[in-house]
Amino acid sequence: MRLDQLYKRKLEDALQGALAQNQFTLHFQKQIHVPSGEVKGYEALLRWQQPDGVYIPPSEWIQLAEETGLIVPIGYWVLQTACHTARKWQIASQMSFTISVNISALQLMQYDFADQVLAILEETELDPRHLVLELTETLLIQSIETSTNHLNLLRDKGVRIALDDFGKGFSSLSYIKQLPADIIKIDKSFIDHIDDSTVDRVIMESIISLVQRIDKEVVAEGVEKQEQLLILQAVGCDFVQGYYFSKPLPEHQAFHALVQA
Repeated sequence: MRLDQLYKRKLEDALQGALAQNQFTLHFQKQIHVPSGEVKGYEALLRWQQPDGVYIPPSEWIQLAEETGLIVPIGYWVLQTACHTARKWQIASQMSFTISVNISALQLMQYDFADQVLAILEETELDPRHLVLELTETLLIQSIETSTNHLNLLRDKGVRIALDDFGKGFSSLSYIKQLPADIIKIDKSFIDHIDDSTVDRVIMESIISLVQRIDKEVVAEGVEKQEQLLILQAVGCDFVQGYYFSKPLPEHQAFHALVQA
């Protein structure tokens, strides 16, 4: 326990200076439109690389960032950097696509969250229709009233909301109706065995059918095999994302792949 406490204290000290010392970077993973095979957009994923070149896995420090409140300035840095990068890519490639950014619980609870998002969009000149905010169902349910107010304001401006990791949390169908989401992202756990488990495939098909019938889009996460893609194509899934297409890439590699596609 003593060693764990010392490690946590050391990690917190390092985290305090990471943003000021430009140790954070973004990697980008593409999302594919299933019917056409074209790139629909990218998800921006945060990475922390210390001065010695070592990457610290998010699982080791995200909760600490939440506990210390550092996740708020880090989250706004991610949003600003992702929007700026997306706009830069759009101008250079003359292509239109979305950029998806994960939002933390503490960030969403800030009284001026919606104003901050709109200010970043204005500053970076990114069309609000090209921004997708990804939130987990657990996060939204815990602060549904505050969340709904912020998100409805942003949706009125054109920003789209994605319910991330669907099926991993509460998974109550009533929440799909209540939550202000335009896109449902099916958790990887439902995709892993659709090619060898009848039960998993039926559940996945049912989720896709239900979501599409209430006029929401579906993204299947964690697609790693061609067999999974073929099944998702057959059942009419809208979009897919996963290592089968690309792992998250640093900015220059992701942009090179975009213009070469």
